Amino acid sequence: MEPAPHSRFSRRSSLLPGQADAAAIPGVSAEWIQQVLWALTYTGWEAAEKGLLPRHGVAAAVTRAFESGMVVPPVGH
Repeated sequence: MEPAPHSRFSRRSSLLPGQADAAAIPGVSAEWIQQVLWALTYTGWEAAEKGLLPRHGVAAAVTRAFESGMVVPPVGH
């Protein structure tokens, strides 16, 4: 099933600038990546609603988690 025309992502669109195919990670579909982003977005909203994260910090937290995951880089990197 093709996403709605107004959807930001489609099977033919790229998720990242300059990306030739629709998967940023080999073996992971664009749909999976989109679902992960929606899950992080919802989790950020929920954390703000519960007072666990300030509303103005949600976008940065979601972006950081999406781009880097939950791994803390080693000291010096």
